[in-house]
Amino acid sequence: ACCDSPDAVKAAVKRKMGVGILYRDVIEPEVKRGDFKILKVSGLELRGQSFIIYHKERELSAHPRAFLALLRQCRNRMRRSQSTRAPELFGFLDSGSRYPGL
Repeated sequence: ACCDSPDAVKAAVKRKMGVGILYRDVIEPEVKRGDFKILKVSGLELRGQSFIIYHKERELSAHPRAFLALLRQCRNRMRRSQSTRAPELFGFLDSGSRYPGL
């Protein structure tokens, strides 16, 4: 079965209809309360796709443009290295280098 939202997935799992796949931050509160548990499957690597969206008729200010430039730079580095993960992005953001106001 296919669910239309994270809440629908949670409801289906609560009704014992099967298992669900959600991002950790979406399910974390329920896991902490003990409503659900995370099942780790050895050798299973799941990848998702995210999208950056913005209004097509509104020009981006300097900070969002800089953030997009950073994302594109990291994407290009990943493509060059043929990596499936983005250590450059996470390492850069975790190092304390941030754009003011974001």
